[in-house]
Amino acid sequence: MDRNNVNEPKLDALTATRILEDVFEEAGAATNSLPVEALAGYPEFERQRFLPQRILLIVLLILWVLLPIFFITPKCDISQVSTNEQNLPVYTVEVQSLLPIRNVEAFLNGEDMALYAKDNKTYAVEPKQNGTMEIRVTSVNNQTAVRSVYVAAVDDVGPKLISTEVSGQKVLLQMAENGTGVAYNNIYAIGQTSKEIVQPTDYDRETGKITFELEKEKWDVYIPDARGNALHLSVEIK
Repeated sequence: MDRNNVNEPKLDALTATRILEDVFEEAGAATNSLPVEALAGYPEFERQRFLPQRILLIVLLILWVLLPIFFITPKCDISQVSTNEQNLPVYTVEVQSLLPIRNVEAFLNGEDMALYAKDNKTYAVEPKQNGTMEIRVTSVNNQTAVRSVYVAAVDDVGPKLISTEVSGQKVLLQMAENGTGVAYNNIYAIGQTSKEIVQPTDYDRETGKITFELEKEKWDVYIPDARGNALHLSVEIK
């Protein structure tokens, strides 16, 4: 037999009050002063009374379970992988995080620098000068990972002069090869008085020899490399 189809007997409030009074009278107890309706509604009153506490307990339990998520910290690794066409070092930044990343920043000697995203976990950075490079990774829970490396592979020194020979108006300079190579097409001399600009009459990329034909006065000679670092020297033609 299906119990859900069984009709349970129900008492009306008047009959229930009379039965309750008879029970109290037989037991020799004082007559009940509470209405039966109040007694019947007491369980619902108790349920409503403790409902806010139950909700608060559930919220606290959820927060306790989620608490470790607020302290998950991302990780990142920095490694030099190659050099570009300007002979600048190229670094790769690999990011690892269980949570989405909110921001990735790069700094060189305390100043912002460009960071290029290859995908959502890999970035590339090309420092243009030597110094301390810092990578800062921040996840959505505001936890931050900071990694730093010292960059020393950037060529920031101009070409090296081996010797200078002056014969009449002819000036012969012997250069040594540096990291990025001498930018022979950009070599020039400027007269300190005349302000005349003179290009070399000849140069040899293989031997590093540079030849000038200069008039009588003092000259400032500039010999740059491919990175823009320049050797400055003064020559006087008497």
